[in-house]
Amino acid sequence: MSDTLGQLTPYAQAALYVSLGVLAGWIVDRVVARVLGRSMKRSLARRGIQAPDNIPRAIRGTFVRIGLFAGVYFGAGELALPASVRDIVNSVLFVGMVLVVTNAATHLTIAALRIYLAARGRMMPSSSIFEAIIYVMYYGVALLVVLDHFGVSIAPLLAAAGVTGIVLGLALQETLSSLIAGLQIVAAGQIKVGDYIQLDTGEEGRVTDVNWRNTVVETVVGNEVVVPNSRLATTVVTNFEMPETEFNVNVVVGVSYGSDLGRVEEVTLDVARETIAQVDGTVEGFEPFIRYQGFGDSSIDLKVFLRVYEYEARYVLVHEFVKRLHARYDREGMVIPFPQRSVHMEPER
Repeated sequence: MSDTLGQLTPYAQAALYVSLGVLAGWIVDRVVARVLGRSMKRSLARRGIQAPDNIPRAIRGTFVRIGLFAGVYFGAGELALPASVRDIVNSVLFVGMVLVVTNAATHLTIAALRIYLAARGRMMPSSSIFEAIIYVMYYGVALLVVLDHFGVSIAPLLAAAGVTGIVLGLALQETLSSLIAGLQIVAAGQIKVGDYIQLDTGEEGRVTDVNWRNTVVETVVGNEVVVPNSRLATTVVTNFEMPETEFNVNVVVGVSYGSDLGRVEEVTLDVARETIAQVDGTVEGFEPFIRYQGFGDSSIDLKVFLRVYEYEARYVLVHEFVKRLHARYDREGMVIPFPQRSVHMEPER
């Protein structure tokens, strides 16, 4: 093998080292990803957890890049490069290796944290604020390693960073307040990505992200409501996902004073059962019920109690129930009165 390599030109030997490095990295990448994927699936399957593809995906391509860098390093050794050029090549390779390892470690940490929480029946707060913090921490350490490699003293930089931090802290008080509020929101677990919430100002929707500054809420019609974290932390918020996702739907109905209330209850419950059985998103087996509320100005008011699995499903349920109930009342001759007033005229004296 050595005799064969000796017959090649230096550039051919360098190209061969690079090719072998990439090939070896590709093989290791495929083998490690497959072994990790299978072992992870078996381990999580014993706990009744469906294994995600997070960890194999996190390291995909890492060993190919490492093999490329190793091939370039050994290939450069076969070339008669000046010492200054060799130093530049080695420095570039070192920085590239640090970035590759840091990137893989960052994605592995996020993936492992998701699996760890899934194994304990909890959802990973997949908000960008956590990912941003992990990225800053890992790449901050990588920057220090690179600076130390090039002989840059870190102590003056840390001192300058401290002074700069004080200045920025005073200038960005509101931004830092939102950052801290966002961490508190996610850490408390009372509002998570995926929850359906309603603000005290009336806006409602599903939380799609909690980043370092804002919480993003997507409404039913697809619009986004952006709420600063500092404001959300001091706002009264109704979370329809806690402590459970099932939600009672109350529909207020009014019938005329001349109605047979027993018959009204029977017909209304019949329509409610029919609607629950035929509309998606309703809680199967739930027995609807009604409660009369009192005497209104022109009707006897009652409230119908239905139930859905998720808060958003109430729109279709109420739509179908009102439509079916109106048609059934019409067939039964039951009157839903509109507001009216009786005016008594006194005779002139």
